[in-house]
Amino acid sequence: NKLLLMQPNLKYRANTDNALERKSIEQAFAQSVLFGFKILSKKGEDYIIDLTPFLMEDAHGVSNRLKKSKEGTYKIDA
Repeated sequence: NKLLLMQPNLKYRANTDNALERKSIEQAFAQSVLFGFKILSKKGEDYIIDLTPFLMEDAHGVSNRLKKSKEGTYKIDA
């Protein structure tokens, strides 16, 4: 019931024509899930999701850093 935004691990690669070697690298080094989007609806093979929660999150903790450096108190206004 969720569509996942995945970040592949591009640091490790198998530069080879051997499919088994490429698969072993893919399995050895995991991808990261950056966000899970609730699926609002599906039309054929297309999914409708809301990007707002992902775009409006403070993933880098900017508001906390500003507060710690006494630059004011900030928060995301949903």
